[in-house]
Amino acid sequence: MTLHIRNHPTIAGVDCKVLRDLLRRSHGTLYPQWLSHKLGLSGERAAQIIEDLIKEGYLERGRDKDSCCSVTLKGRELVRASAACLLKRSTAESAIASFMDRVRQVNESPKYFCYVTKIALFGSFLGHADRIGDVDVAVDIQPRRLLGRNWVERTLEYARNSGRSFSSFEAELDWPRKEIQLLLKARKRAISIQSWYSFTHMRKPNGFRYGVLHGDSEEIQRDLKAAEMERSREDAQDS
Repeated sequence: MTLHIRNHPTIAGVDCKVLRDLLRRSHGTLYPQWLSHKLGLSGERAAQIIEDLIKEGYLERGRDKDSCCSVTLKGRELVRASAACLLKRSTAESAIASFMDRVRQVNESPKYFCYVTKIALFGSFLGHADRIGDVDVAVDIQPRRLLGRNWVERTLEYARNSGRSFSSFEAELDWPRKEIQLLLKARKRAISIQSWYSFTHMRKPNGFRYGVLHGDSEEIQRDLKAAEMERSREDAQDS
């Protein structure tokens, strides 16, 4: 769910936008020394900020007390946070309709390597406020056909035939999925697209709600239950 910076001016005594931008550059891990250097603070003050961020659930400490801290799911929500104005509900409804039109266009066109199998709507849109945050949608993107043993070769061939330049081998492999994501986003600020894994595996508050925009609702429910069981096993192993 997209956090809005306008509603959270500071976190742990740090300007929310400054903290968001720091977490974006941290690549998922944070060291006290790095934070001290970036903010121009004493080591003691940086350590206190990190402790506060841990208490508030934005970071979690590694096994060693002096090691780096990892950004939690709540911290990743901050990384995605928006400073833009809230949307009118009518604007959000129009954005959803346009988004679903793009989904249909992608799924009906055989030229794309991947297509959309499931879409879940969640976040502030499901409330009753007249002004809401970005429209949060989780999208499951899958190859259009079973690729078998030659999936790497076929994926790379598709990427290279796109005429685009890629910064890495991994970026080439990810292009068929990324292409669909970019087409669905269409540079529209109102739509915030999350991966299916992020949606199913994120920790959900009591009373969490979602709506099915595309796909089998029972299959989506099974995905969520399987992710919850996996997370419970991981928590048990860490305890």
